[in-house]
Amino acid sequence: MQADIFQEQLNSEDGGTYFYKDEWHSFETREEHIAVKGADTQTVVFKRTVHGPVTQEDKVNNVAYAQALTWRGHEASSLFSWLRAVTAQSEGQWRERVKGFAFNYNWFYSDNKGRVGFAHTGLFP
Repeated sequence: MQADIFQEQLNSEDGGTYFYKDEWHSFETREEHIAVKGADTQTVVFKRTVHGPVTQEDKVNNVAYAQALTWRGHEASSLFSWLRAVTAQSEGQWRERVKGFAFNYNWFYSDNKGRVGFAHTGLFP
């Protein structure tokens, strides 16, 4: 998976901000209420930084970890690249179509004339 993990410094005084580019920023948050059969509804708060969603918090050490994905926001265009690539009529057309694929994949091409191609796709910082 093309992911970078950022360690965010938490503000120990307020618990709701993190340090980025020389200043404190508020987390983006959203609450989800999850109905649990036979128990009370659970409320879960999801946090996000400029780098991506927070996957873990260590309040003892005042840090949180956020996951940045290079392909975030390119899921739909990658799906369409995939669908177009399988209908390519030539190696050149195939290479052009897989170029827009944001995920880190190894792609192989072969045709009935014995030609074989390879492409390593993905968005890289």
